[in-house]
Amino acid sequence: MAVVGTAGFALGRAEAPAAHTAAPAITLAGGSGDGGAEIARDATGMTTDIFPSPWPPARTVFRSSGLSDASGTATAWTFDAGAAFTAERVAAVAAALGVSGEPRLQDGLWQVGANDGTAPSLQLYPDGQANLSYYDPTADPYTCRETLPADGGAPAGDGEGSVGAETCTTPDLGPAPDADTATARTRDLLAAAGLDPAAFEYEVPDHGDEPMTTVMAHQVVDGQRTGLQWFVALSGKGVQSASGALAPLVPLGEYAVVSPTAAVARLTDPRFGSLGGVSILAESAALRADQAPAAGGSAAEQAPAPDDAISTEPAQPQGPPAAATPGAPVAWPVREVTLTQARLGVAQYTTPSGTTLLVPAYELSSGQESWSVVALAEAALDLAP
Repeated sequence: MAVVGTAGFALGRAEAPAAHTAAPAITLAGGSGDGGAEIARDATGMTTDIFPSPWPPARTVFRSSGLSDASGTATAWTFDAGAAFTAERVAAVAAALGVSGEPRLQDGLWQVGANDGTAPSLQLYPDGQANLSYYDPTADPYTCRETLPADGGAPAGDGEGSVGAETCTTPDLGPAPDADTATARTRDLLAAAGLDPAAFEYEVPDHGDEPMTTVMAHQVVDGQRTGLQWFVALSGKGVQSASGALAPLVPLGEYAVVSPTAAVARLTDPRFGSLGGVSILAESAALRADQAPAAGGSAAEQAPAPDDAISTEPAQPQGPPAAATPGAPVAWPVREVTLTQARLGVAQYTTPSGTTLLVPAYELSSGQESWSVVALAEAALDLAP
C-alpha cells in the first residue's frame, strides 16, 4: 500500500501535508452510526482493519491500572448535511466528473445523469453526512461489452473473461494511473466537492498489475482519523467510481468528559457497555512479528507449516462429559481484563434523529486488546428514552 499524502485539520484550519501520523479512528460499535471500521497501523506502517464486537464478552470484569482519575473537556463536532444537500453542490461535483444533465430531486435524493446504467450517474443521499455515490460504466475495465458462446471467440483487441458458459469481452481502457496521479485526481475531486483536500490522509492499496487504481482518503481532525472515508477508483479512462460524504464538520464547542478510570467502569454499565468494541489488532500484529524472520535467519527456516500439514478435522470426542459432583460449585467462568492505556479521541455517532456527530470517545487497551466507549459526561447526554 502506497502512502502518498497526509494532512491535518483543526477547527477549520488546514495544515500542509506532513508525516503520515494520524491516530486510527475510534469506532463505537453497536450504535446507530454509519462510520466505517476502525483503521489502525501496525509496526510496518500498513493499515489494518479493526472489526469491533458489538459488546464485551459475557461475564467480563474490567479493571484499570495506572489510569488517571481526572476528568476534563473535549471538543465535539456535527456533520452539517443540510449545507451540502443542495442542487448547487451536486452540480459542482457532477461538473468535475463530467456528468451531463441538470440535478433533479427524485425519490428524496439528488440525481444527475443516466439512471439506466448506460452512462455516468451521480446520487446525493439525504443522510446524516450527505453521502455521495458516482459510477461510470464506460470507465469500468471489468464491464462486459459483449458476450459470446464459450467457443465463439472474442473480437480482436479486447480482453476476455469467463462468465458462466459464455465469454465476456471487456474494454481495453489503457493502463491505470499510478499512485501519485490517482491521488492528485482524488484531491481535485474533493476540492470540487467543497472539501479541503489537506484535511485528509491518502492511501493507495497495491493490487499489482490491475486495470484499476483505488484511492482511500481518510478525514483527519486534530491528528486523528474520524472514520469518514472517501473511496475513488480510477481506470485508464478516468474516475470509474467514487463515494464519500459532502457534509462539512461544524464544531459544537467543549463538552465535559469522564476520566479514563470512569471510562473503564462504563464498559460494564449497560447504558454504555453495548458500545464497546474489542480489537484483535494487537494479537494479529504480534503473530506477524513472530512469523517474521529473525536476524540471520531465512524466511524458509521460520515459515509456518504448509496448510496441508495442519489438520482441519474437528477434534474427536473422548467420550461424554463427566456428571457434576453433588455439592460442587457450578462452573461460571468470569474473565478479568486489566486496562492500562487510554486514548481520548473522537468517534462517529448518529443520533435517533439521524444527525451524525463526532463525539469524544476513549480507546482503552490492555496491551493485547482494545475497547471503545463514549467519553461524554452524563450531564452532556440526554438519556431520555
